[in-house]
This record gives sequence, structure tokens and C-alpha cells, in this order.
Amino acid sequence: MWFHHQLDPSTTLYNLPGASRLRGEPDLEALRLAWEDLAQRHEALRSNFAEVDGRPQLVIRPELGDFFRVLDVSGEEDPEAAARAAVQKETHWVFDVARDPLVRVTVVRIAPGDHLFCWTMHHGVNDGWAPQILMGELLEFYKARCEGRVHRPEPLPVQYSDYARWQRDLLEGSLLDGELDYWREQLHDPPALELPTDRPRAARMDYAGATYGFTVPAELVGRLRALGSEETATLFMVLLTGLNVLLSRWSGQRDIVVGTPTVGRSRPELWGLLGFFNNTIALRTDLSGDAGFRELLRRVRAVVLGAMEHQEIPFDRVVREVAPDRDPGRNPIFDVMYVHQTLPPDFSFGESTFNPGRPGGEEDETPLFPGLPPGTAKFDLTVVVAERPDVEELEVALEYSTQLFDASTVTAMTRALLDLLWAAADHADVDHRELPAGPPQSEEPPGHTETDEPPETAHSDQAYAAPEPDTAASPSAQAAPKSASAPVPTTTAPAPQPDPSSDAVSACLRLRGDIDTDAMQDAFDDLTERHDVLRTRFPVPTDRQLSPFARDGAAGFFAAVDASGRGDPVAAARELAVAHGQTAIDPATGSPLRALLVTTSAADHVLVVTTHREVYDGAQPGVFFGDLLSFYAARAAGRSPEPAALPVSYNDYARWQRSLRADGLLEGQLDYWREQLAHLGPFETPTDRPRPLHGTFDSATLEVRLPAELAVESARGGTRERLIAGIAALLALRSGTDEVVVGLTESAPDTDSPRPSGSGPDGPPLGELVGPFANPLALRLAMGDDPGLDALTARVHAVIEAARAHADVPFEDVVRALRLPGEPGRAPLFDVAYAHHTLPRDLGAAAGLGVRGVRWPGSAAARLMVPAQPGVLRHDLAFSVLEGPEPGALNLSVEYRTELFDAETAHALCRDLVALLRLGLREPAAALSDLWPRAASPDGGPRDSWPRDAGPYDAG
Repeated sequence: MWFHHQLDPSTTLYNLPGASRLRGEPDLEALRLAWEDLAQRHEALRSNFAEVDGRPQLVIRPELGDFFRVLDVSGEEDPEAAARAAVQKETHWVFDVARDPLVRVTVVRIAPGDHLFCWTMHHGVNDGWAPQILMGELLEFYKARCEGRVHRPEPLPVQYSDYARWQRDLLEGSLLDGELDYWREQLHDPPALELPTDRPRAARMDYAGATYGFTVPAELVGRLRALGSEETATLFMVLLTGLNVLLSRWSGQRDIVVGTPTVGRSRPELWGLLGFFNNTIALRTDLSGDAGFRELLRRVRAVVLGAMEHQEIPFDRVVREVAPDRDPGRNPIFDVMYVHQTLPPDFSFGESTFNPGRPGGEEDETPLFPGLPPGTAKFDLTVVVAERPDVEELEVALEYSTQLFDASTVTAMTRALLDLLWAAADHADVDHRELPAGPPQSEEPPGHTETDEPPETAHSDQAYAAPEPDTAASPSAQAAPKSASAPVPTTTAPAPQPDPSSDAVSACLRLRGDIDTDAMQDAFDDLTERHDVLRTRFPVPTDRQLSPFARDGAAGFFAAVDASGRGDPVAAARELAVAHGQTAIDPATGSPLRALLVTTSAADHVLVVTTHREVYDGAQPGVFFGDLLSFYAARAAGRSPEPAALPVSYNDYARWQRSLRADGLLEGQLDYWREQLAHLGPFETPTDRPRPLHGTFDSATLEVRLPAELAVESARGGTRERLIAGIAALLALRSGTDEVVVGLTESAPDTDSPRPSGSGPDGPPLGELVGPFANPLALRLAMGDDPGLDALTARVHAVIEAARAHADVPFEDVVRALRLPGEPGRAPLFDVAYAHHTLPRDLGAAAGLGVRGVRWPGSAAARLMVPAQPGVLRHDLAFSVLEGPEPGALNLSVEYRTELFDAETAHALCRDLVALLRLGLREPAAALSDLWPRAASPDGGPRDSWPRDAGPYDAG
């Protein structure tokens, strides 16, 4: 930026404007002082860039200086137009970066009680990453000044000058040499993107630009998110994949490089700081071959993760290394920039208003993005996507060089992108070259003569929304909204084969007694008849459309295998169970429910049930297996089951849930979570090794059966609450923190309790339903008062009840609403997860069957969920508990990230938890910190705090 100013002192390319409407009479002096207060807190806002020995040097001003002005246009013939013209002039102010305040604020009075508030900052003092910090803190300072006081928040841990020193030290050392090696290899001989343009590329860029705004519909956004979740990919990665395919389609090239800015705040102490931290990375993707969109998404994900691991080195240093020869007519390395912003619900001070960058000041419907200067274009194309927690759709602005493109071409390009994304959501496994992309089929892009014919396809958009088929047409060539009345093509192409994925949820039970397989098959039929969500059908290769509620009978998804004659029948059952759990959908029928009965001896069996988590997520095993075995008991006795009618269906629940969102009733629940999780401090789980910036997330599992007497004692006050209290205490004592956040990941409707009163009006009773109800809840537990086990257990109970009363809002909405910066290498909100499953004591009794969790060979405890191979864990630690069905049965599984923990550490963790619970139950009022010295393992560990001794764990 500084060099650009030296070459062109009149440039406004790095101006960051914003504008809002103020209703009422603002206290102008309070507003001016609030900006001064903000600048005193964030010294970056008071910085200048002076030249010293031909290089820029950061200089901090004592005050902002002459930065605030008030204009009164209320007497003009057209005050509105005059105000807009004044704001436009301000947003195009030419900064002298060495001398001027790099923040300018203007208030324009249009009429009594009606003002335009405009601010313009230079990119060098604010990168636009955190508008909620800027405007949130400004509002607090303003309120205080209006009340005649000075707001004094907690001091920031560092200032921008500290960051600048860190960067200098980093660059002067050799720590970034490895990153430079990565970029040399990744960007060797970078290709120049040759998009068809309306005019030839000029010898020199003039940086003149315009912006076209559009939205990505909410339905499409949801489907793209779902596609990304199947591949552990973010929405950013999915949209980038779509952009890459579009650029490849329009250019005819298969080697595409797109740039993107990084947040640059890799240290927690920088998260609340204003300044310029952005860096740029170049994402190079290979689109060769006949890969489907899903495969390209996997490629993009790998490219993004690799780039993020090497993001510290400044981009200009990479440019000097890999592209030293500059072409003044284009940018080095890439010509297309993709920016993905996460914005708070309202990032402006006052009412959001027009984009102030239009010539003449006329109204502009383009969304106003912080960080997007008006009337300019740094690149051929810049795609800026904004996510907001209060809207499902995405706001998008496409900034383009007017040297190269006409508005009509850019409009056609955006329509093509939307059509491409619709097609990818429907047919993720079809060759990306065959996906329809709108205008390339109906109107030629500049300079192009080829067209791509879209394949004729049929699809079912419905998963489980209604009891009748609901068909929808593919998007039109002009990206029109989908219409239910549009015809569905009658010629069908095979749908993609469902891939094994993390969408599978697999549970297993040990059944002791004689099993009538025909009766069991009928029982599964009865189960699907009772719970309509289980009759969902997913697309499969077929010559006909399947109704979402097609009835093929249990014969389509139930199988029985006799493994009793094998050398190790139980080990064989484990292998079969693991294989069964790899696929979420039956490839023959499209059923998301599949069952396998494995006989290991004459009267011993393992029942394995695998479901797609969007149909049943495993959180209500008591209801699911209770209904199944009740139906089996009737069928085995030669009777037809006659269960009481369900008060509601899953569809009733789904409609009610949609109404909550449509009526805005979830906002109150979001307010609870904003308050409950505000100012969440950093928590570091004590680990054996430092957390990698980007890791493999490989995991292993330790299983423990707790002593029967401890299980019985723990039930007093609630087993789940007691165990969470013990885990929270253990983590707090080990880490020395005053609070712990545990994620309750299998939170589902309580089968024994009425609906929580805070869950919204007329909430349907859910205790007898099965479905995809699980919604993670972040339990924030205060530990600073040093409670005893009983007090802490009661606290856990209260926190869970309050959380359940506000559990209708999806966890993803909570994460977005909190606006917490993502940290590479860890999951949002909590590092420690907890799931608790309870099986009723009389489960199977009516059928004459003994029912237990399955204890597999080599395991110390029984478990409900099918054992996975060494897998992938998003959290540092994940505790899973199976309680029952026999009295005193309490089985604990601990999955841990092997990048962070050794096996002996996991053993010590379980041992210490049992010891702490045992002492806490004996002395329930005693402070846990007083009990800790007696509970802690004698040997210190990770390297200081965790025990190092290994060996099998004996809970008894």
C-alpha cells in the first residue's frame, strides 16, 4: 500500500468507507469524543506511515487530530441529494498517509432528527476484519460520553506496534524459510488467467471499477452447507470450488489460481485489536480430468488447508520469489480475488444505508461491505461474500474492472455461477464439465463460440419434509428460483452412488436369547410405520423416482448373518459391525435405516443398526430400541402391535421448527446464548504436545467400566450431571482455570420429561419421537468459587436446564451469532465433548431377551456405538457414557486426539476422574481442590501435570 501511494499519491484505492442513517438528534461532541476514545484504545487508528531511508515507518500520533466535521445541508433545495454528494466526496478523500489522520468522520444534517453518518478509514489502519469490534466499542464509548462519563474497558493485552515488532523479528529470522519453500513449489510457473473480456487488456491497470450485487438463496445455501459437511469442508471451500469451475468454464483453462485474504490474527491476543493484519494467499487448484464437483471440493479443501499452514510469510515476499517479473497490466500471480466475510447482524452505527460509492450519489442496492472501496477494482474480479447470523441467504458483491468488463457480462457471469451452484448441489458427483452453468448455454461469453449442453437429470430434493413426494425442477438458465410447478424431466440419469461418510450413525446391542428373525424383520417394519422419518428415501441409481416415503418393507434393509461357526465369532461380529457402519444409506433402496443381526452363538446375538444422522442421530436409544423390542415381543407372540398413537409426527416438529425461525422466535434464544457465552476466556486443555496449527485430528479410544458402587452412588443427583461435574473439576484443577466449557453433544428431547417451557410457543411433545434432534449445547461452568462435588453437580444441572430451555436454536447459529474468530486446529466454542446414553432397565424383558451394550474383545467396557477404526476427532477429548440397562452398569469411552495426548495420559485421566468422584461422593461438601491432592495420580505428567505410567486401566 505504501509503495502504491508513492507511485500515485492521489489514489483512493485503499479507502474503507461506511455510512449509516442516524434518526434523532445525535450528541455530536459525544460522538467526536467517542472516536477519540476508540483511537486511544486502538493506537493503530492514530498511526501514520512516514518515509525513513526510503522505507515506511509506523508513527503513532498522540491524538486523532482534525478528523471530525459536521455539514448542514438541510437548507439545500434537495437535502437528500446534497447529503449523498457530500458523503461521496468524503469517501473519495485522498489521504496523505504520512501526515493526515487516517480516520475521517463526517455527520451530514439532512433535516431535524435526520442525519447521515459517514466514516472513511485508510486500509493501513484497519483491515475491516472486525466491524463488530469497531462499531460495538464505538457505541459503548458514545453511550458513556452521552452520560457524561468515560467508558474504561479492560486494557488490550497488546497494541499494533507490538505486532509490528513481532513481524519484523519473524522476517529477520529464518523461521519462514520453510514456508517460502512451500510457496516456491506450489506456485512454480503460475498460469495467467485468460478470461474473455469485452475490451483488450490495457498496458497498465487504471484500477477503475464497479460493483454488481446479488444474493445466494437460503435454500441453495443450506444445500451447499450440507454438501460441505459431507466432506468436512467449509462453505468458503464449497463456494471457492464453484468459482474455480466457473473460471475454468469461461477461460477454457484447467489450472486456476485465486487469491484470498487471511485474517492474519494467529495469536489470541490479537483477536480484539484493530489494525491492518491481513495477508494474502494464492490458492492454486487443478481442475483436470473428469472429476465431479465433490472430488474438486476435496482438492480445494486440501489446497486451502495447505495454504493456511503456510500463511505467515508476507505475500509480497512470495511474489518477489515466484513472480519477480511484473506486468503493469495485471496483478502478480492471480487476477481474481475471493473474500469471504462473516458479519455481525448489524455492523453499522445507526441504520445501514446505501453504498456511498456511486457517481452522482444515487441510490445503490449493492450491499455495503466493510473493506470494499467504492468505484475501484484492484483485480480483474473480486468476489465478496457476506455471511450474517440473522439471515440464511448470502449477500454477494462482484467488483470488476471496468477496463475489461461491461456490466452485462458481469451479470451473465453471476447468473452462471448461481446455476452452477444449483447444479453442483443436485449432482455433486457428475463430471464438473457437464454441470449446467446458465448463460454459457443460452448466451455466449465474450469471445466464446462453444457451449456446454446440460445433462438431463432427475432428482428428489426431499429428505423427510412431508408424507407426499415433492418434486422440483432444476434451475433455469437465468437462475430463477425453483418452482414446484415446473416439470420434472422424464429421462433420468443415474444418481451418484452414496459414498461412505461421516453421516452414518451406528449403534449395537447384545441380545441374549432365541431370536425369531422373521418377527424381528416385522418389528422393523412396525418401527418405520410408527416413525415416519424412518421411511425417508435418498436418491439411488434407479430407472424411476422413489417416493420419499416408499414402502419397500424391512426386507430392503434388514439382514441376518450367522457367525457362530467362525473361529472367533465375536471378533467376526465386530468386523461386520464396523463395515456396516461405514455407509449411511442403503445403495439399493435409498433407505437411511439399515439393520444387521449377527448370531455369535446359539442364544447370543449382536444387533447393529445404522442410520443417516439427518433421519435419526442416535440420541434417543431408549425410544428407538424400546419401540423396536416392544414390537418384536408382540410379533414373536403372533400378535400385531397396537401402540398408543403418537401425539405428533416428526413432520409436525419440523413445521413447528420452521415456524420458529420464520416468526423470528429464535432471536430471544440467541440473546440467551450471546449473554451466556459472552467474553469467553481462552481455555487450554493440558496436553502432552503443543496444539498443531493444522493437524490430522487422528484419534484413539479408551474404554472403562466404572465400579458398580460408584455408578450407584453417582446416580444420586443425576449420573450425567455428576460425571460432567467430575470432568469439569478435573480439567479446571489440571489447567488452573476459573471456568470450563463442556459441549453436551447428544442433547436431545428428554423421553421422561415435558418440553422445557422456554422452547417456544406450543412446542410439540417429543418424548416418544425419534429423529435428528441432537443439538450440541455449550455448558459454561464457573469454577472460581472452589465448589464441592454436590454444589458443582447442582450447578451443572441448572446450566443444562437453562441450556435446554434455549435449545431450539441450531448450534451453528449460536456459533455465527457469537462472532468468535475461528482458530485453526480446534473446534468452535469447546474442546471437550460429552455424550450420555441411557438404556431402560426393562429393555427387552417383554420379549424374553437379555439386552446389554456390547463389550468387544480387548475392551474393558461395554458400549452402545459401534467401534470405529482409529478415526478423526474434532475435539481434544470426547467422553461418551452408556448407562444401563442393568443396575450399576456405567461404561465410559474416552476418545482423544493422538496429536495432543499419549495413551498413558488418557489412562491417567480416567483413573484420576474415578478417584476424584469417589472422594467427592464420600465428602460431597468438601472443596474439590482440597480433595485433589489425594485423588491426583502420584506421578506428574504431561511432562509436568499428567501421569506418565502406562498399562491397562482397572477402574476397580
